[in-house]
Amino acid sequence: YSLDQELANVFARADWNLPGGDRLSVRHVFAHAGNDQAPNRTGFLPYELSSNAVFRKSTNHITSLQLFSEFGNRFANELDVTLQRTSDQTRPASDLPQIEVDVVSSVDGVSYSRPVRLGGQFFAQLNDLEQTSLRLTNSLDIKVGDDVVTLGATASWYDITHAFLPGAGGEYFFAGLQDLERADNAPQRFQRTVLADGEDEAVNFDVLEWGLFVQHQLHAGKGLTMHFGIRADVPHVFGSPDRNYDLEAFFGYRTSDLPSANLLISPRWGWNWQSSGRRRTQVRGGMGFFSGQIPYVWMSNAFHNNGLRSVTQSCTGRWYEEPRPTWAVPSFDPSVLPTSCFDRSPGSQAFQELRNVVVFDPEFKYPQDLKFSAVVDQELTDRITGSLGFLFNKALNQVGLRELNAEGRGPTLEEVSLAGEQRTYYQQLTDDFQHVLLVTNDGEDWAASLTAELRGTVTENLAFQLGYTLARSWDRSSLTHSDMLSNFGSNPAETNINKPPLTISNFDRPHKVVASVFGSPIPGLPDTEISVLYTGQSGLPFSYVYGGDVNGDGYPGLGGSFDLYNDLLYVPDPVSQAPLSFVTQGLFTSAIESDECLARQNGRILRRNACRSPWENRLDLRVAHTLRTGGTAIRLEADLINVLNMVNSSWGNVERTIPQVPIMDLCRFNCDGRPLARWGGAVLPERDE
Repeated sequence: YSLDQELANVFARADWNLPGGDRLSVRHVFAHAGNDQAPNRTGFLPYELSSNAVFRKSTNHITSLQLFSEFGNRFANELDVTLQRTSDQTRPASDLPQIEVDVVSSVDGVSYSRPVRLGGQFFAQLNDLEQTSLRLTNSLDIKVGDDVVTLGATASWYDITHAFLPGAGGEYFFAGLQDLERADNAPQRFQRTVLADGEDEAVNFDVLEWGLFVQHQLHAGKGLTMHFGIRADVPHVFGSPDRNYDLEAFFGYRTSDLPSANLLISPRWGWNWQSSGRRRTQVRGGMGFFSGQIPYVWMSNAFHNNGLRSVTQSCTGRWYEEPRPTWAVPSFDPSVLPTSCFDRSPGSQAFQELRNVVVFDPEFKYPQDLKFSAVVDQELTDRITGSLGFLFNKALNQVGLRELNAEGRGPTLEEVSLAGEQRTYYQQLTDDFQHVLLVTNDGEDWAASLTAELRGTVTENLAFQLGYTLARSWDRSSLTHSDMLSNFGSNPAETNINKPPLTISNFDRPHKVVASVFGSPIPGLPDTEISVLYTGQSGLPFSYVYGGDVNGDGYPGLGGSFDLYNDLLYVPDPVSQAPLSFVTQGLFTSAIESDECLARQNGRILRRNACRSPWENRLDLRVAHTLRTGGTAIRLEADLINVLNMVNSSWGNVERTIPQVPIMDLCRFNCDGRPLARWGGAVLPERDE
């Protein structure tokens, strides 16, 4: 079968010169993208068959209007109105429940185990997002001598509708092929997340953001211009989740409270100095506070996960075992999902029930960063200009997450020998809830970059640009998911899950080289442009983790915390000290010897993102031609992405891995007398040192 990647963009623009000197510009952008997410075929995590693939489609309509007006010689006004409609749809390749089977095979006389998955992918069974936004901004420039004072106001309205219910179509796990092949098949686990009676599949809420800003552009003379400004923003949330009184009584947080009407003040200062003379020098930069909205899909988590709206129903244990498990799983029937666990007596609870909660800190503030930038531009020759720039970013109000339903406990000797004594081990505070996440603020993330660039012209029709960037970014948690349970559960922690150390970010790429040549090099075809772009950059970092819950914090769990691995791998020294089988000890020892990242961590728990995937190379080509008819110009563009790979299939390959690589699977069922873990990977990914 084939996987499709679709991309379409349509841009239209019309401009009018109105009576009185006003100008009106109207633009519309249509963008559509389709991404068939490939099933997992790497050497880690369950092997996914084609029916476990995911199909994603995103559509954007953006219409904007700009009106420019002047009043006399001192006043100029700009009105900007933008309407955007976004639709993100996710569909599983199959309508069946997700089915996972633990398959054992023998290679050279050694038995290996690998789960295989088929059916509707767990997180794609119900996952759609619709957003509509209307943004109005008006700014008035007032000339005061040589200076300019800007007064402005902005207002934005967002309407968010989000349908998200992981496991809505169900999930089965079989401990072996023999349990699936028997006539009366016997799953080891079943789970399904269902809505409470009367609840809609999607949640809906609205947000109003308004702000005021003022700026003074000061011409200080001798080529120096400075900007002083301040901005105030206030978000208001309309709509609230249901109030969970049981959770409030135990944890002290109210599920119906959302961050609203929190004032953010952002002062800023910028400068630009330009020398005179033939070889001009320009120094520019700025410093200030910059506020941003959170992805409002994060706020929808409080509506989805209030401990009332939905519940994950589960059964565990094979029905034929003796003694029969209390919550044994009934046989899998592709035509219907079970209405209760196996052989439950009338009037008794039909399933085990798990509830998750996401609640916001009453003092939560929207993200705000302190930024500083400085750039020097220097004309080196008549054709070449060089630049050197520095950028620093420090988080003041970053989004942070805390697991409230976990407290520290003492580990067992086996846990310490397997996972390390430096680790913190946990137990739940209450069984009434599975996970209770508090969304709060952190403020220690930072990033810095230094960029050197040369740009200029080779001939009158051909230009070039060459740049190198050294960049580093550090954080406590890299928030890459739309739901908060995934953000927390996919953030590997060494010790304290609620206070992870400051380490390399998931987005960290220390080195990047960009080189491009562009222009109209073909004689007689001045309207035909050709550009070639090379990008080379460091690979992304990743972490080795356990394929299971080592520290008892509940990740991975069921429902929204399914498939989330956050326990960093412990590298014992020597490996023979760990409670592993002889085969697993041999494979683990071989991996340490062949992988320098593992070898550097010998005798300790790995640092988050201590490992890195290989260097990436990419070469792109663009050809553009402009057709001119009378006063109309039509521009045609054709892009060829990754030209190197088209020339030779072994060139231009980008080798990446997932951010968390589970190479050691924990025993999950019937573990008495068995090793606590087994080798769970294949060939380790290469790294760029």
